[in-house]
Amino acid sequence: MNLIPSTPTLRRHAHRGPLVMLAMLLALAAVLLPALPGAGGTASAAPATDGLTVDVSVTAVQPQVLTVDQDLTVKAVVRNTGDTAIEQPRATLRISRYRLASSERLAAWTSSAPGDDAGSPVQAIDLDAPLEPGASAEVVLTVPAASVGLLRSASAWGPRGLSVELSDKSRRVGLERTFLLWSPSDDPADLSQVAVNVLVPVVGDGLTTADLDALELASAEEAASADAATGTADTSGAEGVEGADDGAVDTSTERSRDALEALTSTGGRLDTLLQATAGQSTVTWAIDPGLLDQAAVGGDAARAWLQRLAAEAGRTDVMALPWSDPDLAAIAHASESELLDVALGITSPASSQVLGDSPARLLWAADATVDEETAELAARSGAGPLVVGAPSSTSASSSALPEATSRVDVDTSGGRASLLVPDATLNKLLATPDAVQPGATPATVAQRVLAETAVAARTASLSGTSLLITVPRDWEPDAALVQAQLKALTAAPWVESASVSDLVAQDAETVTLPASANSSSELSPAHVNALGGARDDVAAFAQAVPDPQRLLDGLDRRLIAPLAVAWRSDLAERKVFVDTVLDEATQRRSGLTVLLSEQVTVAASSSQIRLVVRNALDQPATVRVEMLSRQSCLKATASPVTTVAASSEEVVTVDVRATSACDVMVDVVLRAEDGTVLSAPVAFSARVTPSIEDVGLSIVGAILAAGLVAGIVRTVRRGQTAHRGARLAAQAQADAEAAAAAEAAGQDEHPAPHTQEDVGEHR
Repeated sequence: MNLIPSTPTLRRHAHRGPLVMLAMLLALAAVLLPALPGAGGTASAAPATDGLTVDVSVTAVQPQVLTVDQDLTVKAVVRNTGDTAIEQPRATLRISRYRLASSERLAAWTSSAPGDDAGSPVQAIDLDAPLEPGASAEVVLTVPAASVGLLRSASAWGPRGLSVELSDKSRRVGLERTFLLWSPSDDPADLSQVAVNVLVPVVGDGLTTADLDALELASAEEAASADAATGTADTSGAEGVEGADDGAVDTSTERSRDALEALTSTGGRLDTLLQATAGQSTVTWAIDPGLLDQAAVGGDAARAWLQRLAAEAGRTDVMALPWSDPDLAAIAHASESELLDVALGITSPASSQVLGDSPARLLWAADATVDEETAELAARSGAGPLVVGAPSSTSASSSALPEATSRVDVDTSGGRASLLVPDATLNKLLATPDAVQPGATPATVAQRVLAETAVAARTASLSGTSLLITVPRDWEPDAALVQAQLKALTAAPWVESASVSDLVAQDAETVTLPASANSSSELSPAHVNALGGARDDVAAFAQAVPDPQRLLDGLDRRLIAPLAVAWRSDLAERKVFVDTVLDEATQRRSGLTVLLSEQVTVAASSSQIRLVVRNALDQPATVRVEMLSRQSCLKATASPVTTVAASSEEVVTVDVRATSACDVMVDVVLRAEDGTVLSAPVAFSARVTPSIEDVGLSIVGAILAAGLVAGIVRTVRRGQTAHRGARLAAQAQADAEAAAAAEAAGQDEHPAPHTQEDVGEHR
């Protein structure tokens, strides 16, 4: 057997083989084996195969916007919610190095399954002890700037996925996802900008009858005090105010006052709203003046809240809604635009204190789907832009409204309406953070709002873009979560604070809305028409008195209050409220009545009927009586205009004529000088029995009248034909010649001129 002798080359390769294998094993171990705590390296935990048993809450991401040469520190609290201990707990910080370029990708990152990819590990630490069931611990993960590993070009800025993972023996048992905002350049000039406004409605739960009574009582007391100060006090009026005050605090009043106290006291919805949003540069308050009036006559907490609001209004943008925040869609669908004008015209000292004498105005729709009728109402009113309602959790915004813009225009027959469209995702993030960012903490909601605005800024067109954020009217804010978002917006280098007027001033595309879209919760057109008609009726009735305003005081508030959007949440109670208001309006136009006998006898062709007009009003009324017979046998003339003193009665005489015997029903109403009906019709039965002489005279008169009419008709029918006219002209010429001849002959008597009857005899 021949052996091949070994050579130096073969021996070298033989010795290198084990070395190569060892190097490969070491390299593989470096990748697979977990790094030591604090060493800067990490290992990937195995994806979870079942539900996570550890709750991870990120409590801080510092800085919120990471730039080059800054270390990243993330703090989190981990809590074992399971039944078994976590024996080897290890916290790992991970970064997804791909920029998230859309809101949809941001949502996909936060909603990923527990076992999905959570990014590349950049730091890890081991907890000091096992994590027992129910126990919690705080972890702090710091990544040196050199280990962040993101691109440093200016165009690389934007959001990345960030997560904190807890593992046990390399098995994932807890995970929280949030965002890292990366900005290689800290110069805002290198970043595209987005204008942001947060529009917050400051509205109550809707005024009640008790609230309106309190407003009228306070107004009367204020007027009485003013009169007393000037020496012109009305004694009877002052007594009325004092008496009303003694019995003003009934059960319904106390209940309404308590409800407002709950809203405005510490921890109440309106108190927290003020605490969370006051003084923020991106925030604008849209305030209901009706709420201000309500608070001004409320309890201690309400009045204190009003004073705080007035003070904070000096450092927060404020705009005025129409009084009591009426339902614009209901008004538009009933074609009662005058009611919106009324709401816009109501003022009060409380409103002036907070909003100023000439506040900027806007309108706010109740629904996310706005129709053309509502847009037309807004355009005709000229009361500022129309804010589209925020979509509910079960509905999306109107398909006619683009999602990528906060401002659109609508051309209507009433002019061009400017619509402000809120961003659905940012709305939910501010109003219900957990719906967008599960397990929301101040840190995670701040990073989410930064990520959303960064995406919007990066996709902005050359002309720029803007974002409008709103919340529901009944929003109950979490002050900590809200302030975290608002402060992040203020600090973000790509966000510009914008006012509502700034948004309106931007260029906008024109869209077409559906012609009409009704909500099942809006007040029916019939009820809205009834409210509008009641106002017209009272205004017409008031023209009969010298001081109409005394009858109209407080009426507009009562008719507008049931239209408040807040009443959509209680339809049955709203129906009762509307009926009550309509009854009160009817009472305002009552007080003038006619007193008469049920049976009246008319025994002559010309007679008079005496009636009594009663005025129960607190001021004189100018009226006239109108009687309408249901048959032609009796006719009446209108009475002269009569002024009836306040709280008194006046006898009024009406002339009547009887043409034949009959029993007839006669209706009687009171009218103003302009013909407005002032009282409900009343009726009496009249027995008409004119005497024989009266009847004979009536018959003769009728015969003579008939003969006169017949003669006129005969004359008209004969006419004046062209032939007959020629004969008359010839006769007239002959008479003239005869007269001239007689004069020449010296005759003293002239023949009588021919009459038309003579002409007829010669035919």
